[in-house]
Amino acid sequence: MTAEELERLAASDAEMPDDLEMPEQLLYLTLRTLYQNFRSGTVNRGRAKREKSRILVAYGKLESIFKITKFHNEIQRRLQNNMSE
Repeated sequence: MTAEELERLAASDAEMPDDLEMPEQLLYLTLRTLYQNFRSGTVNRGRAKREKSRILVAYGKLESIFKITKFHNEIQRRLQNNMSE
């Protein structure tokens, strides 16, 4: 799912989808909490916008690290399989 799709789900307080990777889960839960805090008045609009921007930047970094790690692990697995053959 895209960040925009996850944001729409979080904003509507929909249930978190089952098939999300860890970075997507963290983005969804963080945005859902931010939207809940905004609706309850704990966080004002300006602060919510600033925090949302920071959340999305952090998500982009985490998603990149996650993808690189998965790729690296796949390469390691293939190398180990080739060495054992």
